[in-house]
Amino acid sequence: MGDPKDKQTSDRKPFAKKSLGQNFLVDVSYVSKIVSALGLSEGDLVVEIGPGRGALTGRLLETGAQVAAVEIDRDLSRLLEKEFGGEARFRLVTADFLETDLRDIVGGRTAKVAANLPYYVSTPILRKLFANRDLFSELVVMLQKEVAERITAAPGDSARGFLTVLLERGFDAEKLFDVPSGAFRPVPKVESAVVRLSTKRSKTDATTDAEFEELASAAFRQKRKTLKNNLGAAGGSLREKIEKKGGADLVLEQSGIGPSIRAEALTEEDWRSLAEVIFG
Repeated sequence: MGDPKDKQTSDRKPFAKKSLGQNFLVDVSYVSKIVSALGLSEGDLVVEIGPGRGALTGRLLETGAQVAAVEIDRDLSRLLEKEFGGEARFRLVTADFLETDLRDIVGGRTAKVAANLPYYVSTPILRKLFANRDLFSELVVMLQKEVAERITAAPGDSARGFLTVLLERGFDAEKLFDVPSGAFRPVPKVESAVVRLSTKRSKTDATTDAEFEELASAAFRQKRKTLKNNLGAAGGSLREKIEKKGGADLVLEQSGIGPSIRAEALTEEDWRSLAEVIFG
């Protein structure tokens, strides 16, 4: 780390802003691995979240893909416009990704996503992508390693939580590779990892996303407690629905789920069955 012989992109201004959680990927070998993971063909549309100084942007354009880059930092937007603004396949949106209209950005097409997500805002961005998953075929995102391991955790793994099962409802998740802290400037204090999220198209759920989120949130409210106890302590409309179905014990029995199980142990089919019993 720090060896001038390292294969890295040139370090250009503007500098990283701590307030935006900016850590720029500068190791070109990892840039290449991310672009390769997307499996792009000429003419594909890629939505790039947080292009930063454009290290990934340039490689994406080299594939022949069209790139719609969403950058919140106006200083970086000026740099990106200067470098890529003359490219017909490049579109720059200077805005907070969480406030953008994704349907307007993709324009009726099915796109892919490439992103190096700031650690502090990765969860809300992933939730927005989940809510708009019908617009995307595949997402390749770089996250804090701990978050990457959480969203790819298998049933029974204690790392599983609300975000895991929410994303599992809409995507097949696969951790691809780790990225060391030395691949970034400035160097972050944590390790990163790249995850591929492939959108599920085949199964139709009887419950809405809002209903499922309500259920998953209650089920993981206190992770060390059993699912039965968490469902029994649910509030609001969910509590009313559970009581109408005969209470937590009967709901679990009808779902084929044991009374002593914890939410982290449920499979995708268990979640689907439980949701259908409660909301069906």
